[in-house]
Amino acid sequence: MAEIICARENTALLFEISIFIGKNEKWCCSLFQKLLEGGSEVYAIREEEKLLGVFAFSGSTFFPYFPYSSKKIKTALEKFFSFHEVHCVSGKKESVNLVQKVLASMKKTCVENRDMILMEKVQDSFFIPPSLPEGMSLVKCSLSHADSLMPLQVSYSAEEVLPAGKKLYPYVERYVLEESLKKNCVLALEKNGDFIAKAHMTLGGSSCCQIGGVYTKPDFRGLGCASFLVYSLSLEAEKLGKKASLFVRKKNFSAIHSYRRAGFKKQGAYKIAYY
Repeated sequence: MAEIICARENTALLFEISIFIGKNEKWCCSLFQKLLEGGSEVYAIREEEKLLGVFAFSGSTFFPYFPYSSKKIKTALEKFFSFHEVHCVSGKKESVNLVQKVLASMKKTCVENRDMILMEKVQDSFFIPPSLPEGMSLVKCSLSHADSLMPLQVSYSAEEVLPAGKKLYPYVERYVLEESLKKNCVLALEKNGDFIAKAHMTLGGSSCCQIGGVYTKPDFRGLGCASFLVYSLSLEAEKLGKKASLFVRKKNFSAIHSYRRAGFKKQGAYKIAYY
């Protein structure tokens, strides 16, 4: 029978999981980040000496990585979900679909599915880097910029993150923003003393950095702000010897175009499901 084992302070298991994920880190950057933080929120599903899959469970968010589906994995997840409430599942589409089948069998109702595309910065000898939009300056942000960034953070979460019907809490957004400023590389574009666009990138991955939180004020869209920010973050990743990746809604064609201009190409299907 397959069992679920927490990776907390288990050096051998932490190493085994990192090898198991291997080159697929770009599909599970959040999971890998939790792994590098000590594994207290990372779990392995294994049968005897065989590792079947891994996941991270942080708060009520579930980050799965299951290379293949099996009844043993589903049975183990049913047991886990009997004691843990899940509000969000985020990962490679095939892994999320597997988790959703388990939740559906347990009569859990999905309130929103978001089909996404994973994109990754690739080398291209014909690539022409985007230029800094006219009249703007690039700012590498710190905690001291939190007040100025807060309007962008609130708008980003309201438009891009929160599922329909969910209430936005400013104090939560402030906490998320400050944590991002402490842990991530956060860049913003400034014009006439105001921040008009922002984006961040996680730094803790082994070979991959994940870009997120990309937002431009409506009046400044179409000027290349997102392309320049994302491209600039990809350069920060290259300095660390890592690749940059991101995910975007499948039907957000303007954003996909912006990321293509930044040198990113589609890699496959990603999915976020809310419960």
